[in-house]
Amino acid sequence: MYHNGTVLVNDKTVSLPHQESTILKVSSSTDGAGVELQTHHGVVVSVKSDGTIVTTIAKKFAGKVCGLCGNMNDDGPDDFKTRHHIPAKSVEEYVSSWEVPNERKTQSKQPESCRKRSHRDVKRAMGMCNALK
Repeated sequence: MYHNGTVLVNDKTVSLPHQESTILKVSSSTDGAGVELQTHHGVVVSVKSDGTIVTTIAKKFAGKVCGLCGNMNDDGPDDFKTRHHIPAKSVEEYVSSWEVPNERKTQSKQPESCRKRSHRDVKRAMGMCNALK
């Protein structure tokens, strides 16, 4: 957020609150220390002035999401899985599996837990994951 209370949305400076069609609403956070992005699906991303980012999602997504923040099914121990839905053996493996490849760096390595499994197991797991996409 700029010092005058405006933000950049799709390369345009806009005043808050701002409604971007019916999909996205941008406003000051409730504590006034940042910006809040709300989608019509129930996803809220709060960006604080200190750089903290907090994401919340509607309860209707419980058990239907995955990623670094878990799957929201109230079973914490099953949240520590790689993007291939295999339990991570280390924090590094867990975090790096969710890294999004960019133009400068592409992730070509399989997670360590996949390398230790048979080709058949990995192929089966990948097939199951691809069916979910």
